[in-house]
Amino acid sequence: MVAVNAGVDTALVVAAMAILGRFYGLGLGAVLVVANIALQSWQFTAGFALRRYAADVASLVPGQDHVALIAVLLGLCSLFAWSWTGGQGFAQSLRGSRL
Repeated sequence: MVAVNAGVDTALVVAAMAILGRFYGLGLGAVLVVANIALQSWQFTAGFALRRYAADVASLVPGQDHVALIAVLLGLCSLFAWSWTGGQGFAQSLRGSRL
């Protein structure tokens, strides 16, 4: 459970870094992780949570079996996108500037 939640958080940070680059992406990734943790009650009412929960709570949230797969796929796609731009992020590579 802890490894899946850490994988989700890492995937969110790398996805933000793939979009904005190293510095701003790290800040956006931290905001996304905090928002993912803070909005858990809203995720429960929405019916899908991007966190892994214990077995007694997991029965209340459908799709808990797929959270690990989503974390791995999001992490791999984010890592591929970040390495494709050379660690700059899409915003920096589209602008053409180098940090």
